[in-house]
Amino acid sequence: MSLLKQFITKRTDKKLTKALTDLNSGKYKRALKAKHFTEDKKPEFAAFACKITGLAYYKLANYSEATTYLTKTAELENTQQNWSNLANAATRAGQIEKGEEAFKNVFRSPSEKAGLVTASVPYMMYHYMTALRDAKEYNRAFAQLNELAKVYIGLGTTDQQVLFNKYVPFINQTFLNARKILTNIKHKVDLRHWANGFGTFLDEQGKEELDKLAKHVGF
Repeated sequence: MSLLKQFITKRTDKKLTKALTDLNSGKYKRALKAKHFTEDKKPEFAAFACKITGLAYYKLANYSEATTYLTKTAELENTQQNWSNLANAATRAGQIEKGEEAFKNVFRSPSEKAGLVTASVPYMMYHYMTALRDAKEYNRAFAQLNELAKVYIGLGTTDQQVLFNKYVPFINQTFLNARKILTNIKHKVDLRHWANGFGTFLDEQGKEELDKLAKHVGF
């Protein structure tokens, strides 16, 4: 590599690192400077720049622009987290089918590279559920809640320390965000039957949280 190319590469890397720092510091408009590198000839720089730009737009609630850049991110770098980010952005942008297809790709893709912190699949399911809820796609959100229910059943416990160690959302957190979903589908779904079936497999702590949910929603 020529000295000029080395200089350009280091300068690009430095500016993207600064944009990432701005993103993580809540300086989302500053982080949008990464946009200048989204067409970089080096795919890894382009993917990194698109991710920062897309996530900055997401935090600024510009979900349409976020979807544009996160689509390119997922195309350039096929990972679970990238598809999850796209699913949430597209759903909040009203592109429900695109979001659904993106979320399917979470289960077809590898996780992030070793050494990078990433969300667990149960947390991806949780965030997708809340995106669907906020998009008023309550039936789809309920389907994701049921998928999360399988996770808790599979673990056989809702103990917070265990859930923390397994990177699974606390069940009270999940139920808190499920209130609006259940409120909007209770006229179509027998929630008492659903709760009885789910509750059979829960420990005492889980059953207590389910009872609180039932009282709040009214089933």
